[in-house]
Amino acid sequence: MTPDHSEQWLRELASRSSTAPPPAIDVTDSVMSSIHDMRSIAIPFDRTPLIFGGITIATAASLMVVLLPSLTTMTQPWISFWLL
Repeated sequence: MTPDHSEQWLRELASRSSTAPPPAIDVTDSVMSSIHDMRSIAIPFDRTPLIFGGITIATAASLMVVLLPSLTTMTQPWISFWLL
């Protein structure tokens, strides 16, 4: 096949493909069923410890922001220095 012949052949293929109707392939059902199968196999992840842990950390941090200035007014100077 000469380079000129292969170029013409490619141009002809491109013109035919642009006028051809798109193929009627719908893979949505098969993809969704495979995803559903994979989700049912996966181990469920319990988010409860993360939620309660996050709430606990946020509460502790906010209490320390509120209480730390009042704790630094203790009479022992080494405790006050340590809490700064």
